[in-house]
Parts: sequence; structure tokens; C-alpha cells
Amino acid sequence: MACPDPAGTVTTVTGGQSNAANNISGEATPAERLGRVYTFFDGQCFQAEAPVLGASKGLGLNSLWTAFGARLTDTLDRDVLFIHGAVGGTQAADWMNDRSVYYAALRDRVADATAAGFTPRVIIWHQGETDAKIARSEAQIIADYTRLTDTPGFAVDRHTRAVWSMPRC
Repeated sequence: MACPDPAGTVTTVTGGQSNAANNISGEATPAERLGRVYTFFDGQCFQAEAPVLGASKGLGLNSLWTAFGARLTDTLDRDVLFIHGAVGGTQAADWMNDRSVYYAALRDRVADATAAGFTPRVIIWHQGETDAKIARSEAQIIADYTRLTDTPGFAVDRHTRAVWSMPRC
């Protein structure tokens, strides 16, 4: 499939654990709503569909990113290209380790997309269920994700970075 025009495309990196992967239950977003939603994987653009390429396969075999992408194109009237990398059951430390195969795969995917003209401006990271069992401060979480997004290939402007956290339940 041909890629959309990079100049008019919202390029977004997604990562984290199961809810950011393909572990959502429920009905998939209808294909007719996904005409302007793409996934970049293995050096190519694909029409978005669930389960999304680049994220681990979960039990639900559905993804929040198809519905989110459809809503984003409706709202912004722009094409959306996702670069996925979430892996179910991981904790933040699994991504922060310099030897992480998860992070290396996602970093390489981002580098390939950037070489094709798609520079990510948004990173959405959903992490928490596994980490909720580990006592970590909000300051440590922010420091970890700042380190993750400061690495080459993740071209997110420091002035537009935001970290949201939810209190433990």
C-alpha cells in the first residue's frame, strides 16, 4: 500500500504494555472508518486494522489504536500513521534497559519511518498494570520516560512533552 503524504500526516508512536497492544476486547473498528489510518511496519505502510502490526498479540486481538485513529482523522481531517511497539505484560524497566529487545525493535521501526519522511511528533505510552505492583515514585516514572523519549529517533520537542499519571487504585 502507498504511504500517505508525510507533510499532512500525524505520525504517532505507541508503546507500553497490554492495553496499548492487541489485548482489548470488543468489536473492531469497521474498515470503512480506517481509510486514513495507517500503520508503519517492516519499512512499509499498511492500512490500519486490528490486531495492529508491531504490537504483541493479546487475548482480545483488538486494539484501541484503530478506534483512536479513526476519531483522530475525523477530528483533525488529516491522515494518521501509527508506529506501534507495545508488548503485553512488560514493565517500564523492560523498556528502559539498554539491552531491551522491545525498545530496540521500536527504535528501529521509528528510524525506518523517519527515513521515509515520517517524523514522530507524538508518543503515547500506556504502562501501568504490571508497574502498579512495584513501588515507584511519580518522579522516577517521569525520569524514566524522559530518558526513553530523549534518545535519538524520538523527535519529540521537550516543550511539548507531557506526562500523565494516575494514582494507584
